[in-house]
Amino acid sequence: MKRTIKWLLPLALATTYASVAFAESAGQSKIQDKIEQMKSNSENSQLNLDQYKNNLETVQGNVKELDKAIANLRDMRHKVLENSKKADKSKMELDQQKMAIQKLIAKENEQMEREKKQMEELKKKWHDMDENQQKRQATIQSYNQKMTEVDQAKTEWDDQKKQVNDIVKQIDTKEQSAIAEREKWSAKQKSYEGEVRKWSQQASTSQADYKKYKKMSP
Repeated sequence: MKRTIKWLLPLALATTYASVAFAESAGQSKIQDKIEQMKSNSENSQLNLDQYKNNLETVQGNVKELDKAIANLRDMRHKVLENSKKADKSKMELDQQKMAIQKLIAKENEQMEREKKQMEELKKKWHDMDENQQKRQATIQSYNQKMTEVDQAKTEWDDQKKQVNDIVKQIDTKEQSAIAEREKWSAKQKSYEGEVRKWSQQASTSQADYKKYKKMSP
């Protein structure tokens, strides 16, 4: 901080006034008064000298402090300029990073667009598959209905088969009876066929004898 310079205006005025008074009363004052006056002037001059020396030291101190401040400011300016250069370099690096990031963003946007198209295709496929699912559900319901009808038909056929088995059993029983009856009639047929052959031969012989003896009779 600057030191305060104390200006000794009262002392300077007193010295000037004493010189004027001395000049006006030169002829009338005694030598001793002159000596005293000169002593006072000397002392005042010494006081002024001491004060100016103090002021000079203060000024020199302020100058040194200002020199330091200027040096610090210049150092700060240098550092600021260096930092500015570094900042420009960093800014260029940041711009490069920004460009790289923008490229990445563009790449991601392209990927997003591709994925959007894929999503739209998948949505369409999903819609188509959902419709197919509904159709298949309807088809399955129809098949289930058919299966129910088939089961009913099988049950009916089982019932019919049971009836058929009963009928077949009845037919088998009747067939066995018919076979037994046929065997009886077959046996009678063979017996009658034997009798027919026998009596055919007998009839032929009798007719031949008859014709023979008829011709021989008068």
